[in-house]
Amino acid sequence: MSGLRGKGGKSAPVPPDARAQAREWGREGMRRRWGEHGETKTIRVFTETAERFRAFVPHERDRAAAATEALNGYLDAHGAPMPERKPKICIRASLTYHWYDEIAAGRKTVEYREINPYWESRLWEGGRAKDIGAIEFSRGYTNTRMKYEVVRIERNELDGVFEIYLGKRMT
Repeated sequence: MSGLRGKGGKSAPVPPDARAQAREWGREGMRRRWGEHGETKTIRVFTETAERFRAFVPHERDRAAAATEALNGYLDAHGAPMPERKPKICIRASLTYHWYDEIAAGRKTVEYREINPYWESRLWEGGRAKDIGAIEFSRGYTNTRMKYEVVRIERNELDGVFEIYLGKRMT
């Protein structure tokens, strides 16, 4: 695959047969890992790595797994970016006017929600808090709303509540 280099060490267009091989060995996974570095470089590096394993890894499935593992090590060593994290979740909750006004005034910085199946599914997953970035409060069931950054969520088993710690006001 050394014929893939163009002028100045930059990747040239990849031949169609190399595309098919790279797709077979997991091109999509490598493209996600490389991000904006470009499709051609991803295919070339992955294909070259897989070729090294072709000689001494007999089964194709094992060869692909070994090549992927080796390439991930190469990418880690050479600073290729990891895929972006998925965006944080924003949840909504309604409050009575009293508690809405307390939070708006800055006197209440922790919101409490009962541990029940509804709030458990919205706030908790796999024994830890979900990656929630913000919470939007409404004043009763009106269109008056405000949004706060969520610093952390804790599960207080003694009191039977989730504690949602609020950060800066966003809107």
